[in-house]
Amino acid sequence: MYLNDRIAFLKEILSEISKRYDIKFNIIGTDGDHMHLFVNAPPRYSPFEIIRVVKTITARKIVERFPEIKKDSWGGEFWGDVGCFSMQANKPVFAGEGGFLITNNQEIYERAILLGHSGKKAKEVVKSNKYKKFAETGYGLKYRIHPLAAVIANMQFKKQDNILKQCEKNIQYYKKELKKFKFLIPEENEFGTGQRSYFSFVLKYNKKILNNLSRDDLITQMLAKGIQVRNDYVSINPLHLQKLFQIKNDAQYLYGQKPQKLVYKKGDFPISEKYMEDTIHLPPFVKPSKDIIDYYISALEKIEMKYT
Repeated sequence: MYLNDRIAFLKEILSEISKRYDIKFNIIGTDGDHMHLFVNAPPRYSPFEIIRVVKTITARKIVERFPEIKKDSWGGEFWGDVGCFSMQANKPVFAGEGGFLITNNQEIYERAILLGHSGKKAKEVVKSNKYKKFAETGYGLKYRIHPLAAVIANMQFKKQDNILKQCEKNIQYYKKELKKFKFLIPEENEFGTGQRSYFSFVLKYNKKILNNLSRDDLITQMLAKGIQVRNDYVSINPLHLQKLFQIKNDAQYLYGQKPQKLVYKKGDFPISEKYMEDTIHLPPFVKPSKDIIDYYISALEKIEMKYT
């Protein structure tokens, strides 16, 4: 009951943030000791600004309401210290490969710099006694973006408003055409806006309508008809069931870190697992795609006729 009170209060705070900042929380998932947020926000907000707003307001209000929570939180902090974003080729902001991180933690920032830089750049940034001794050489891994990729990323950021607008047009057309089906329902925002992120168009699958055809078999049927549905292991399974989290010795000890203590298994996060089991991911497309969507709808009609 006490945990439920905390979760309910947190959702109240997020609702207030949504109204005040026009930041939409598409999905709010909780698994007892942590939560997942799928967020959609106007392009005027940078990823760092979104994280700053959510972290600052929720942390302050929750600690005010439940001061004892600081004893249970990691290092007395309510939220984590870093956010990571991919710029791989099929992402809304792409640079060919790689990604970027944002943080307000100076130590993490300096360590990240040393992973990618050495010499002048590292010396300019790394100031702490703990890490500045490594500035001349860095960590020798050169994990930094290629200059050409950085130019591509900057150009993509400039086009972001138009990309998101076109994605939204495609999504609205999807939704209009999908109203004829009962086995695929667009995922809606908990606060009723229906806005979404732009990496994929998420649909809830009701297998009862198709005589209990499994989600995996439906994906097979969709792929056979040329529908570009996501079916890679990472996309259709929750994070804790990825292979990286199935072994204690993940080779991190090579970099002076202790192997992880936990091995996650199916059933550890039932809400996440149930959500993933019932979802289908379609591409939102970044260009006008009415003809492709019309073809997808036609193919879905054939699948529906076959299994009902």
